[in-house]
Amino acid sequence: MATAGRGDLERAFVLNGAAEAKMREVGMDASGFEFWTEYKRRYLDSAREGFGPAAAQRTEARGAAMPFDQAVQVATSSHSA
Repeated sequence: MATAGRGDLERAFVLNGAAEAKMREVGMDASGFEFWTEYKRRYLDSAREGFGPAAAQRTEARGAAMPFDQAVQVATSSHSA
């Protein structure tokens, strides 16, 4: 979400897709954590409107499909996804 706040929307949605996929894989449900839901709403919902809902969905799917170690590399690199 910090990536979205900095305006790197493609990278933000790739990483969100990867993170959501990993949470599903390990059985984590963060929907009950109000701070997490609000954080996502604040940063990702507005970014989704700016990036375009369909583009955001495609980019999240790309992140969800990538190996998690690759997502970590994207997260720790200084380059866009």
